[in-house]
Amino acid sequence: MFAPIIDAFALPSATLVDRRVPKTLLIENGAPTAADKRLIRDGIEELRWVAALKPNLVGIAAWTSPQGSYAEIAVLTATFREQARVPRLVGLIHRAIPYPLVLLTLSDRSLGLSLAHKRPSQSDSGKTVLDGEIHATPPLDPASSALVPAFTGSLALHQQNAADLRQLYQAWIDHVIALRAAGVTGCYRSLDEPGGSSRVRDSLDRHDQLARDIQALRKRAAKERQLNRRVDLNLQIKSLELELEAIKSTL
Repeated sequence: MFAPIIDAFALPSATLVDRRVPKTLLIENGAPTAADKRLIRDGIEELRWVAALKPNLVGIAAWTSPQGSYAEIAVLTATFREQARVPRLVGLIHRAIPYPLVLLTLSDRSLGLSLAHKRPSQSDSGKTVLDGEIHATPPLDPASSALVPAFTGSLALHQQNAADLRQLYQAWIDHVIALRAAGVTGCYRSLDEPGGSSRVRDSLDRHDQLARDIQALRKRAAKERQLNRRVDLNLQIKSLELELEAIKSTL
């Protein structure tokens, strides 16, 4: 199941590791509570280290600054069992692995991809923490979405315009954000302009919030018995729908 998307990254053979990662590693490094430990034991079928992207293997320089270091990018696959709490497990895996992580997941035969920047912990020397949100794709099923082949076709290592490993990692995050935007617009388009991914991400967050607000107002309007209140709610819905369309046109 993982092979097509792994192949899409077109990684040099020298980077391939293909080694099983014991769940005890996650339990010891990424499970802050007893409940999380149970989630890892019961929810993960298998975790594999697929590749290690290092400067000498990919021909891209490391990135180092006072804010952190990107000397290696890890590529892992995680197969989850039925009923697993996937979002929580994805977060635990990203937090447990000290490298910036390209995480491919399989749950109920549904593939996903997630990435998250990292930085040194300010309170615990030698530890890393997430630097911002986890960027995750919707299910990557080419049979149900024509957008998926366009997305996977943009992932090849040699296609990324990156001077260092952090720029490479950000380029892949940009592709994930572009896929989210394509889910709204119906057209996959790479985010090439400077600062484009930040602008699109903010627009998507606003779009999602508006969609939730509209849904909530529609439920209220359907239950409202007073005509004047129902008219007022419908006017609010119309106003939010206009804003929703305006945001969609900018993506």
